[in-house]
Amino acid sequence: MTTLSARVSTSSFANRSCSSTASFASKGSGRRSLSAVAGVCAFLLLLGAECIPALAQPNWVQESPASSPTPRNYAALAYDAAQGQVVLFGGAGEPGGVCCGYFGDTWVWNGASWTQEFPANSPSARAAFGMDYDAAQGQVVLFGGSSGSGDLNDTWGWNGTNWTQLNPANSPSARAAFSMVYDAAQGQIVLFGGLNGTGDLNDTWVWNGTNWTQLSPATSPPARSDFDMAYDTVHGQVVLFGGIGEGVFLGDTWVWNGTNWTQEFPATSPPARGESPMAYDAALGQAVLFGGSNGSGTPLNDTWVWDGTNWTQEYPAASPSARVWADMTYDPQQSQVVLFGGLNGGGYFVNDTWVYETGQVTASPTSITYPNTVVGRQYPMAQKIENQGPTKVTIESVCLTEDNAPTCTASDFILDAGGCVAREGHDPLNAGTSCKIGVIFTPKSSGAKTATLSVTTSASSTAIQVPLSGTGVLR
Repeated sequence: MTTLSARVSTSSFANRSCSSTASFASKGSGRRSLSAVAGVCAFLLLLGAECIPALAQPNWVQESPASSPTPRNYAALAYDAAQGQVVLFGGAGEPGGVCCGYFGDTWVWNGASWTQEFPANSPSARAAFGMDYDAAQGQVVLFGGSSGSGDLNDTWGWNGTNWTQLNPANSPSARAAFSMVYDAAQGQIVLFGGLNGTGDLNDTWVWNGTNWTQLSPATSPPARSDFDMAYDTVHGQVVLFGGIGEGVFLGDTWVWNGTNWTQEFPATSPPARGESPMAYDAALGQAVLFGGSNGSGTPLNDTWVWDGTNWTQEYPAASPSARVWADMTYDPQQSQVVLFGGLNGGGYFVNDTWVYETGQVTASPTSITYPNTVVGRQYPMAQKIENQGPTKVTIESVCLTEDNAPTCTASDFILDAGGCVAREGHDPLNAGTSCKIGVIFTPKSSGAKTATLSVTTSASSTAIQVPLSGTGVLR
């Protein structure tokens, strides 16, 4: 497979070539538009739900849908609150197996599977455009991007069934690799920056459902492209991080309050980067940023969160592979961030789907004491594992370890093969459900015996540990 490339003229997003190796190091390495994030409490309220506080260490979990959009990057995702599903449109990749082309297809994600839609009308195939859900108007809005032959500045609306071209009196100039996000406090979509035929931009526009209006804030971030923004519900402001400005990878943080841009100076911050998606996770109350490129030629797969004051690096037990030009949005129905596609470090377009979710898994009882058991006989007891969080979790490993024994080695205690053990590595445990782990005490000799039952789930990088004890007796 080949990749969308390496060379992009500063005068046009569309002037590109194909290469077998991705280049992430230069301004010319490509441009993307990240979906503005729709996972804010305003959308939850539309669904009659509330924001859910953080419950445990979140983790990345790979989904395994029966079908998926073909591999691509530069696509956009947005959560359609009216329909209760994530919408994906377009992107760049290898339509028909030929590099490098543009997609104009529409897909929806329901939390478990992707389904292709076939609307009567649709925007032209494109990549590196902006898309977000306009809660005030109840529709997904798409703007601009690159068609391969030039930059665009058309505006479209998606109502869950069909795309309709909108005809505002004013529009931002044609561009690609910008970002736009719905500002719930102001009830309008905010668009910033991007790349056009003359270079990087730093203009600010808002969409009120009918027209685009350019604003004139007193201060603005420096011109840039290949960045992303998210709406911070807790603080009622848009947050912007990084990007690429005139060939320089940026690591600055800015916030938009509806009138002006203000630079933040957090104590800790992700290293400078571009081409990284960002989404606001309403369950965590934080914006989540993933991966991208720092200009070294090797993509990243680190995860950072913004709490309105500071950036913190997270260390989930699992993560998507390093990549650039993926996209993310928040799905409040599932209480999870959804990530799709991108271009990986091997220079391949990918079409994997990942979710960043928070679960709360409990074990009861918190310890098990077996009655005295005759040597050679068996006494079974069960440990209940319950998912009390808002999202599904995966049982990743179950093991028994006796004192002073190697990991997952036990002789006086045996796992039953059913229940949670049968789910290990697959078959997620849905929110509000439970499974049981059967542990059989079978002493090989007389005396006190102890062991530890360890259960690792996708909800936390720390295993649940349940102490077991019993005494073997002679007849």
